Amino acid sequence: MRNQACFGDNHSLWKLYQEIFFIFPEPYPESIHFAIITACNPDGMLLDARSNQQRDRELVSFIERRGWDSRVLWGCARDLNHYELSHGICCSREEAIRLARTFNQKAFYWCTQGELWLETATMEPHEAIHLTLLGERLLPMPADWGHRVSHSQQISQLQTPIGKTREPD
Repeated sequence: MRNQACFGDNHSLWKLYQEIFFIFPEPYPESIHFAIITACNPDGMLLDARSNQQRDRELVSFIERRGWDSRVLWGCARDLNHYELSHGICCSREEAIRLARTFNQKAFYWCTQGELWLETATMEPHEAIHLTLLGERLLPMPADWGHRVSHSQQISQLQTPIGKTREPD
């Protein structure tokens, strides 16, 4: 696992995190609380695709062991120049903080009643800030998305939509 580059210092990252957009493969329910967390690029360091895929598999396993409802989505730049596989996870805010820290994430997003918040996991002295309505940060799924994210699609087939309970096998 080789670090390729760094996104910048904490101040630059915090500003960058405020410019996030999301791609949800399916509609999201506005009436529930959930966290958006990635395992990719820990501590703001860019990793290669293989390392990020391994970290994502570990995150999926962690989520499944806890029995949390979750859904694959992507956090991305508006122009899609950068995107990261992420998960919408039905858990408490406190559990989300611990989960983000476990996967060495500096921050995560908290969605409550359709509102989008940027929350710190390890970026003191920053405090949570309200960004906007989540719906204002959604991008449509591009036509070529399947080609770009084939690994992510395999994972999404294993999960149930946020707010729904998976039927036992």
